[in-house]
Formats: sequence, structure tokens, C-alpha cells
Amino acid sequence: MANGNSPAKCNLSVDGACFNLGQYYVTGQPTDPQGLDDIKQANILSVISFRDPSEQGYDLKESSNLIGMGIGFLNFPILHGMEQDVFNRQATAFAECIMQQQTPLLIHCSTGDRASAMWAVNLYVNEKIELPAAIEYARNELALQNPGIIQLLTAYEPTGQS
Repeated sequence: MANGNSPAKCNLSVDGACFNLGQYYVTGQPTDPQGLDDIKQANILSVISFRDPSEQGYDLKESSNLIGMGIGFLNFPILHGMEQDVFNRQATAFAECIMQQQTPLLIHCSTGDRASAMWAVNLYVNEKIELPAAIEYARNELALQNPGIIQLLTAYEPTGQS
């Protein structure tokens, strides 16, 4: 599986999971300021967040702090309990976007669960891994655990947007 070798644990200062997949990191929320400093020290060039500004603990300064450090930042909110069609659009937009970002790249949510789900979307859309295998990889090797997110991911169908 592309980028499907057993991921290495990483030692960035984050809340929750932290996995290194070569040029990609799948993590929980980077802590401020240590986690952001760790990102800079690891020469990570891009960060994609799946958190929504309404979430408890959302770092309102994360984007401006990272951009100020010369690190690209994008946000594709993935919410627990979101409608399937909204999930499909957000996940497809992410899958299209990840291939255009500078690497090393870090993707995160609050704990690593949703970031793991989005890594499965990347494996499915961009690496052409069958969706059930991509989901199993995210569950067994990364931090995908939330039943609601797994249900959204299992029913995922890429949208036609570009």
C-alpha cells in the first residue's frame, strides 16, 4: 500500500495521535507554542486542519502563526454528525488539494481520528487503494476510531467538483 507501511510514531508536541508517513504526518492538534515550533523544526511546509472554529479548543491563532512562520495552512472542517453529502464534498476537496501542497505536510484534527479518516480518503482517491482496505489501514495503523466518522467514510463517494 502506498504510504501504507507501518507508520512511525512521531514526537511532535500534539494532543492525541502522532504518526509519520515519510513526507506526511497524521496528528492531533499541535500544541501552541511548542507544537508549532516542532512543526517548523521538522521542516514541515504545509498544514491542513480538519477542525471547525466552533470546536472546543480550536486554536484561533494557528493559521496566522503558521503563515507567519512561512508554513502554508488550509482548513477543511470535518464535523462529527455532518451530512454525508457535505462530508463527500469536503473529503473530495481535501483529496484534490493534498496533491498540490508542498511536503512535508501535516494533517490534523483534535486527536488524530478525523485526520486518519482523511488519510484513508487520500489513499482511496489518489493512491487507488480500495476504500475498505484504506479504512482498515486507518483503523489498524493510525487513529481512526469514531463510529460516526467511520460510517461517513464507509459511505464516501467522491464528488465531481474540481
